[in-house]
Amino acid sequence: MAAVLMAGTPAVAAAAPVAFPDLSTLQPVNAGDYRAEHGYGTDGVRFATPDGLHCSLSHARGGESVASCRGDIPGSGGATGVLASSYIPTVWQQIDLSQPEMYLEMEDYGLRDVPVDPGSFRPLPAGSSIVFENITCGVIDGPLTACVIASAAPGLVDHGFVLKPGGSSTF
Repeated sequence: MAAVLMAGTPAVAAAAPVAFPDLSTLQPVNAGDYRAEHGYGTDGVRFATPDGLHCSLSHARGGESVASCRGDIPGSGGATGVLASSYIPTVWQQIDLSQPEMYLEMEDYGLRDVPVDPGSFRPLPAGSSIVFENITCGVIDGPLTACVIASAAPGLVDHGFVLKPGGSSTF
C-alpha cells in the first residue's frame, strides 16, 4: 500500500498500518446528522462517499462495532463489499448489488428482514470524517475512503480498511 499520510489519530496510531491516512486532519461532521435505523439492539450511522460507496457504521449493545462499505470498491480486485469488526479480521465480500441492504427488526413473532432505505446514506463530503462509538472513517479526494475500529478490549487489535483506486487494503 502506497503511503498516503503517516500515522493516524491517537486512537489509530497504535495498530493501524503506517500508511493509514491521518483522519484527524479532516473536518469532522456531526454523527447525529447521519444516524439511521440499524435494527434490533444496534445503533448506527450511514453515509455515501463521493465515488458512490454506501457505508454503515454500527455498534451493538453487546459491544461489537462494525464498519462496512458496499459498491464498486476501487482497487479491490472486484470485491463489492468490505466488512471490519471489532472482534474479527476485516474481510472482502462479494455482495449482489442488485439486492438491497437489509437489517433485522424485532416483531412480536420474532425477527424480520427490513430493506435499508437508500436515502438513509447521507453524503459525506471529501475532506470530512465521522466518528461513531469507537469507529472513525474519513473521505479524502482521490478518491479514498478509510475506516478504523479501535480495539474493543486489551489484547485485541484495531481493524479497518483503506479503499482507493491504486490498491485497497484491509487490516
